[in-house]
Amino acid sequence: MLIKIRKAIDNIDNNEFYLVYQPILDLETLKIQKVEALARLKCEKLGYVPPSDFIPLLEQTGLIKEFGYIILEKVFNQIKVWKHKGIELDVNINISPLQLRDKNFISKLNKLREVYEVDLTKITFEITENQMLQCDELQHTILNEIRKMGISLSIDDYGNDYSQMTNLIKIPAKEIKISKEIISSIEKDKKYN
Repeated sequence: MLIKIRKAIDNIDNNEFYLVYQPILDLETLKIQKVEALARLKCEKLGYVPPSDFIPLLEQTGLIKEFGYIILEKVFNQIKVWKHKGIELDVNINISPLQLRDKNFISKLNKLREVYEVDLTKITFEITENQMLQCDELQHTILNEIRKMGISLSIDDYGNDYSQMTNLIKIPAKEIKISKEIISSIEKDKKYN
């Protein structure tokens, strides 16, 4: 599978890797408040490959950095296309903590901002609670730089593992996304209805 993924990255224009945009609704108005960019992979030989299969492989091999920039560029390009059509949407983008180990991350992000003329206050980076807590000094420095640029941070899948409220104080996040397992259990449990 790794060879197929490498080939899909090298030939990114063949659209085996593509993005879907999941709407995030405002529950009061039921209007789309923002969208989340989600990477997908569909290979001719392998068929549909779920992110739970290809993301860990990208992280294990170090390809996640290259892949992450490709995704950022695709999202920034889409934002520019939408803007020209009069569509203004905030976008959430999942990032890997491994991307935050790249000393050039901020300069590459700035270059994409300039090329695609993206207002970074419209961007939120999502990272899981566990990943944020395991960040080293360089990653924390980059996270702080990201915040200074106007990009918001979101804790993704909060409630997995051993979540603690005290962790919310340590993490400079503006948004918390509760894990779907917790939401599903609330929906099923009659005492919450």
